[in-house]
Amino acid sequence: MLISTFNTSIFIELKKVYVGVEIELSNKGKVYVYISKNPVIQHNLQFEEDYKIAKQIDKKLKRMALEKNRLD
Repeated sequence: MLISTFNTSIFIELKKVYVGVEIELSNKGKVYVYISKNPVIQHNLQFEEDYKIAKQIDKKLKRMALEKNRLD
């Protein structure tokens, strides 16, 4: 999972972040796909929803990579 900070609030519960997925390419490059449309406050309802979607995408991408490796 990828969680990138939007601001530098000293109150960790008020920190705004973007939730996303980091994808490592076969050439060892990386691509970042953000789930959050707007920065969300960490650990609030919208954060949890975005994080859940990111986990589902990450799980599916890992499954697809394993299947491809089996076919190669």
